[in-house]
Parts: sequence; C-alpha cells; structure tokens
Amino acid sequence: MISICSNGTKKSLKDEDAKPQQWPGRNNTVLFLSNSEHGLANVLLATSHAMLVEHQDIEVHYVSFKGLAEDVATLSRFARKTSPDVQRIKFHTLKGTTYGAALNSVGHYIDETIGAPGVAGIAKLCSDLQKYLMPWTGPEYLGIYQEITSILEEVDPAMVAVDSQFGPGLDAIRALGRQHAILTPNALKDSFADRQPWGAVLWKYPCIGSGYTYPVPWHLIPANIYLTLRLAYSVTWTPELSRKKAFLKENGIANPLDFFSVYNKDLVWLTQSSLDADFPMSIIPSNVVACGPIFLSTAPAVEQDKELATWLQKAPTVLINLGSSVNYDENAATEMARAIKELLETFHVQVLWKFNKRREFPDSFLAELQGFIAQGRLRLEKWIKIDPASLLETGNVVLSVHHGGANCYHEAVGTGIPQMVLPMWVDLYDYATRAEFLGIGVWGNKKSAPYWTAEELGIAFQKVLGDGETATSIREKAADIGRVSKEDPGRFVAARELAKHARLRVSHVETP
Repeated sequence: MISICSNGTKKSLKDEDAKPQQWPGRNNTVLFLSNSEHGLANVLLATSHAMLVEHQDIEVHYVSFKGLAEDVATLSRFARKTSPDVQRIKFHTLKGTTYGAALNSVGHYIDETIGAPGVAGIAKLCSDLQKYLMPWTGPEYLGIYQEITSILEEVDPAMVAVDSQFGPGLDAIRALGRQHAILTPNALKDSFADRQPWGAVLWKYPCIGSGYTYPVPWHLIPANIYLTLRLAYSVTWTPELSRKKAFLKENGIANPLDFFSVYNKDLVWLTQSSLDADFPMSIIPSNVVACGPIFLSTAPAVEQDKELATWLQKAPTVLINLGSSVNYDENAATEMARAIKELLETFHVQVLWKFNKRREFPDSFLAELQGFIAQGRLRLEKWIKIDPASLLETGNVVLSVHHGGANCYHEAVGTGIPQMVLPMWVDLYDYATRAEFLGIGVWGNKKSAPYWTAEELGIAFQKVLGDGETATSIREKAADIGRVSKEDPGRFVAARELAKHARLRVSHVETP
C-alpha cells in the first residue's frame, strides 16, 4: 500500500539519488524480512524456498512474526524431501504487534476496508490512508525497529530482501547501512507509473482504486486526474502520522517511514510483475528486475492433500478462493450460491469454494446446493491445505475466481489459468482491469462492486467457460502468458538476483 499510494506524488530526486550507506555483512548470507500477512509475505516466502533449493551455499534467514514460523518450517521440510542435505531456513520471531493486529486495534476490520471504485470510494480510501501507512503506535513501531536492529546485527547478512510495506524493517536496514533489495508483490504500474513521459500517470494510467480501463477513456480523464491528485494530497497531508514520526525521531530514528525514498536507483528492486502481464510501460528503471509471477510451489498437490487432489481429477474444476482476508456476509454468500447453482446446472464442472462467514448467519443459502454437495460436485472448505498455485498447477482447474489480490492474479498468470476477478477495495480494482485489458480474464462484478449479484456472476462465468469466441480467446491468451512464465519462474529469478549480491562483498561506503 505504501509504494502504491505514494505513486503519483513527486519524489525527491535527492532522496532517490542518494548513495545508500552499505555494510558488507557475512558473505553468502541472505535475510528475508516481512510482515506476517500472506498477501505481503508470499513473494518472500516463495523466494526463500527457491533460494534454499537452488543456492545451497547460501545461508538463509527469515525474520517475521510468530504467524509465519510454521510456514517457514514447512518450506524447509519440503526442501529436504528433494535435497536431504539442504540447510533449513533459520527463523527469527518478532514479538511485537503485527500489521494486521495493529489495524484491528484502531478499529479497522475487513468491513471497513470494503469500498466502491472511482469517485464514490475515494473519500473512504483517503480517510483510511494514515492507518494503512502506519497502523502501529509510536512505541509499537519503535519496539519492532529495535528488535529487527538487534537481529540484523546478530546475523550480519550480506543481503536483505525486504517487504516494501514493512516500515520498521526498512528503517532498521537503512540505519545500519545494510545492502538490501525491495521484494514486492505489486505490479510495475503501481510503483513506476509516475515515471512515464508526458505526465501519463494523470491521464493514461487508471488511478489506484478507480476501476477505470487502460488507457483511461477521454471522458474519464478529469476524474482520473482528480483521484490521483486527491490521493497524492492525502499521502503528504498526514497529521496523525506526523505525530508518530516526531516520537520516533525523538527516540533515535533519523528519518522514520520515509516512503518517498523506498525506491533508490542504486538498490535492486524485485517485482513479480512482468511486461506481458501489466499495462504497457515505456520507462522501467535499470535497477528494476521484473521477475515474473513469484509464488509458492513447494510440492505437488497430491503430497499436500491426497484426498483433495484425487477429487480434483474427477471433473474440470472452478476454484473460488477470495484470498486469506475475505469472508462472506449473508448477502454475498446468497448471491454466490445462486451463481454456483446456475454454473453447475449449465456446465460440466465441479466447484471448490473456500468459504468462511464474516459473522454468524443461517445456512439457508445452501439449501438449493445440497444436491450438488451430496453428488460431490461442490465442496466448501474453510481452509485449503494445498498451496493455491499448486492447485492451479494440477491442470484440473479451468477458472480461478479471486478477489484481485496481487498474489492471486499472478498465480493465475503464472500457471496459465483464466481468471474472474471480484474486487472489493483499493488496488484490487486494478487487477480486474488488467485481466480484461490483457484478455486473460473478466471483471465479474463490474456493475455491482464492491459486492456482486448472481446475475452478473452468471454472465461472467459464461464469458470464460462458454464455447464462444470470447471464452476461447481468454483461454488461449491465459495459456500463452502462462507458458512464458513457466520458462523461468519468478521465484528462481528473484533468488538468483539475491544470491548474486550475497556472494559479492561490498565496500563500506559512507553517505555523502
């Protein structure tokens, strides 16, 4: 969110061009540093696993909160199945408050995140922005910063890969002068649209959360300019954030949460975006590596959940998985159930539906689906044990229905699976328009977002699964992009780049 929301605001060339102080660290040592929320951490988890398997001379460390400890341990176990002598990833637990818990503590839950696209939703986005940029209190932030500083000094890594939204981590890295790379799930447009010529960020590229198509239609350019400038103003005018920063400066952090200098031309920037899976861009900084989709692919689906993997083979499967943070209220569940009923009556498919309630309500919405459940054509799961990408890699999934998160989008891109996007807030709308622009999927709730109706979902299912030219084209284009991604998966590209820098000793350079 930090890098996305600061896009479109003038960055300081002085900050961007300043030579970073670099401390050499121990050769052949890489440390991954991230929040524990999977939407932010998955690209780092996937790359750490690739590092473990492909670069066994590298010592790998991972720093995050307790919630990721088991994920990291699982990566080590899977790596040892194929390479018994491989080292395990050394996990370091942060004791402070997680990003998600900090948001919840200020009363910001999933219900408050949901918002309409365009002008209708901009006021809500701007009012919430300070919470997204820094949900922690000053003392909480400082505590995490101090924990990370201690770990960095103890491990002494030659290279650090850091989540661009993890402010305390970035501040600690900079204070110690550690060589590092930004490793982000975000698309190229989200970070570098403001570098395109002729002010294209204002009139050509849809503002985050707008839901506008690319290029922005003439009649929507004034609205796009308004949205971009209002968002930029909200990023720079942050009185509550300023008070927190003042506290942090008083306690020894020289330039806390300076998200305008997250990008530095002398440091590596790794993104899971790729030129063929994003809006066209003519200027990409030379230090940016567009790795392609970065996702976990630790073991075949059958090794992760044999029973579910066997079920997947029974018929072409539609996967409905709206990510780890999205759950259903009664209306959303009812409309989705109606759409699934029509889908199963119309097409020879089966449905795997990851479903959790936002709050308690009756199960009457499932009444007309009981027959399909009894036949085994519909499964509802609170949690799917198989990694999402491993599910798609089985070849049994014909459509991925997701909420438009960066990871869900790129998992479908990287495996060549058509997608239906059901965005509910902010950057999710961008991925819906990307999928339609590239012809690899559909925006399934364009008229009813941030919610959906059974009627609109039914039309979207027909567009992707039907026999018409549109459906055929979507399947072919998705498969074509997937083939390119499979040639050199993004997690291996990112791991190679980090390993290269970890093997090079860097001279200590003082900041001018």
